[in-house]
Amino acid sequence: MKNYKDYYLEAVSTLEDLKEKLEKNTDEGLSFYLLQLSAERFLKSLLSYYGVSFPEQEYIDTLIESLEEKTTVKLSEFKEELYELSFIPYEGGCASSTVYEKRPDSFISTVEKLKRFVEEELPVF
Repeated sequence: MKNYKDYYLEAVSTLEDLKEKLEKNTDEGLSFYLLQLSAERFLKSLLSYYGVSFPEQEYIDTLIESLEEKTTVKLSEFKEELYELSFIPYEGGCASSTVYEKRPDSFISTVEKLKRFVEEELPVF
């Protein structure tokens, strides 16, 4: 299992990459995928910090469930938004926005809330 700091740094990098791509009007499917990936890595950072094992290929909803069942961490403030992000359909390995009514940039604030939450939970940030 990776170190929680590694997951955190990967999540931040993915989020920053997404912001750059959105400025260049990148494909929405790729943008949704990067949002999901960043959120998953932030959640894995928390799980790793608390010593909770998880499969490497895991989704946002199951990561949240593991976090809340196996630790005292609760994501109540923005959990529903993360669940919504988790269930954006995939097509060809990336999320398909052609069947989804929201734009990727509407979820950036959700992932940024998660980032701040992780920074408050982890002692080194």
